[in-house]
Amino acid sequence: MTPESLAAVFGIKADTVTELNTGHINRTCLITSDSGRYILQSLNPAVFTSPGTVERNLSEVIRCMSSAGDISVPEYLSAPEGGLFLRSDGAAWRMYRYADGGISAKETLFCAGYSCGAFMRTLGSGKPELTSAIDGFHDISHHFRQLTDAFGETETSAEHRELLSFLTEQYERVCSVFSGLPLRPIHGDAKGDNFVLTGVPEDGTAIDLDNVMYSYAAVDYGDLIRSLAGAGDISAAEQLTEGFAAGLDGALSPEEEDSLYDGVIYVTAELAIRYLTDHLRGAVFFRSKTPEQCLERTRQLCVQLRAFEACENKFRSMTERCFRKEQI
Repeated sequence: MTPESLAAVFGIKADTVTELNTGHINRTCLITSDSGRYILQSLNPAVFTSPGTVERNLSEVIRCMSSAGDISVPEYLSAPEGGLFLRSDGAAWRMYRYADGGISAKETLFCAGYSCGAFMRTLGSGKPELTSAIDGFHDISHHFRQLTDAFGETETSAEHRELLSFLTEQYERVCSVFSGLPLRPIHGDAKGDNFVLTGVPEDGTAIDLDNVMYSYAAVDYGDLIRSLAGAGDISAAEQLTEGFAAGLDGALSPEEEDSLYDGVIYVTAELAIRYLTDHLRGAVFFRSKTPEQCLERTRQLCVQLRAFEACENKFRSMTERCFRKEQI
């Protein structure tokens, strides 16, 4: 079925269809119609092998967010047979109203941090039943095993081996860093682009919810910092952290707060490991990237890791200061 036909099944007559190339994983179209703008999106079957799991998780998120006053999620349209997904030609499609913020996360870092924290707090208060949609997602040991397997499957260069050596050091540093901390519901893909912002902290919308799961608070925090704070940009990180602490409103334990810097290293290393693996295997996960682009992204993330390592003491002091300020 064409995007126009799919939109019609959801009850929307499409005037224009624009395919968006911003996402790494799923196929996404922007639909305009008399009733507004919508996103029509299919799940990448090579990545999300159980659309039903994603659908059930989304339903749980919508339930938890239904009474939230300071964070929202998109309004999903119901499929004709019920539920959120339409199955067609072997693909699972969903459609939701386009969330229009108009301000990028980098322009309003406090708001981005607030939305991330508010989403985590609100989702946790609803005690959702969630199942990870991708086996091993945010399990760095799982991803590291895939990387070492990929090295055994293909010819590698001196640069590949140098990157593997560095990432092995990072893996050994963080593989058990969250031992003893509680699991809590998180966004799972909390990069800055996944929060639509207006400039008002309490008016954010969390999008791209396919990876909601039970994991550690530091994972979402690390993803947020990695995506928006550059290579060790403490000033940007502090604005994000102040917002994150405000949005959480005391939801984290002191031990979780102490783990936040570790989350920055964990998530950045994990993503570098995933990109290097995808480079070696021909870009099967990051569908919008070529193998060479995956390698370049690995290099960038390793530079970022070294920068975050160099400012560890400043970073830990900053997170402590931001959360202490919120508790006064």
